[in-house]
Amino acid sequence: MAELVTMDTIKEVAVTTSLRIAENFEKRHTNLLQAIDNMDCSESFLRLNFKLRKYTKRGRQYPFYEMTRDGFSFLVMGFTGSRAAEWKEKYIALFNKMEKRIYQIASDRKNSDWQISRSNGRIHRRGLTDSIAPFILYSEGQESFGTAKHAYSNFTRLVDKYCEINAKERDIVSAEMLRRLATLEGIVELKIIELMEQRLYCKEIYRDIQKTLKIFVELVPFNGEKYLPKKEQTLFPGYKNE
Repeated sequence: MAELVTMDTIKEVAVTTSLRIAENFEKRHTNLLQAIDNMDCSESFLRLNFKLRKYTKRGRQYPFYEMTRDGFSFLVMGFTGSRAAEWKEKYIALFNKMEKRIYQIASDRKNSDWQISRSNGRIHRRGLTDSIAPFILYSEGQESFGTAKHAYSNFTRLVDKYCEINAKERDIVSAEMLRRLATLEGIVELKIIELMEQRLYCKEIYRDIQKTLKIFVELVPFNGEKYLPKKEQTLFPGYKNE
């Protein structure tokens, strides 16, 4: 449900898309695009609240609109029926939730706790980068040049995946999530070193680290505010769960 309303990470506003609206309000997307293009609103309102974007499907690009809460409200105000009313309520609740999160992020940035966590996160990423550099050479030595080429992006995406964020959100998360990112990056860093010493194949190293992160997030889940440790378990020698 949360993916119905996301964040424009540049403007830092809550947004949804014409694709999601078409799906949930049971409208043809082409008809919805026409409705947006033909809306009886000012050019300035359209420009402020609707952004034309592209998505790729089966090798072809298609248009869709990303829109703000005001854009969404203007578009769906004429939708009628019990199902439409139900979805309007759900979207309003999700916009409220996302806007509360955006406000909290802005507030967090003013706190020393956030600033310290952000600084520590950069230190962890430098450590991770330093570990990935020999891993790249290690992979090339095994003639796995694709693994070597994409090593940094693959490990970064892996951490993002298990923190349930995307790359653009790294600068707009809470202090607790910054610490979560640093923890997972620390796990990756130490596991890379440990597994290279065991002379594992580079793709096995990636799969092992993926498995380790999966175990960690299951044992130490995160509710968006804080850690919720279930129990202590050593994931590998020398590392203690926080």
